[in-house]
Amino acid sequence: MMNEQRLKNELSRLWAKTKNNDEAEWHPLILHMLDVAAVAGFVWEHNLADGLRKRLVSSFPANNVKSLITFLAGAHDIGKASPEF
Repeated sequence: MMNEQRLKNELSRLWAKTKNNDEAEWHPLILHMLDVAAVAGFVWEHNLADGLRKRLVSSFPANNVKSLITFLAGAHDIGKASPEF
């Protein structure tokens, strides 16, 4: 079983943001992706113009375009999980 410090070290490899290039202060990639998805869902519900929402719904063959949009927004930084990053 992985100890807490080792887990923290492993997870720190999957970072999304740092504060002023300070490696001690970082935001985990998974939390960043969830934050962005939540904001996209909020924008869909509260800020997106009805006309644009209807256009998006008619443009995608998905049953739930809001879910698709929030997924795509959340997944926008998935490349940061690659070893090359």
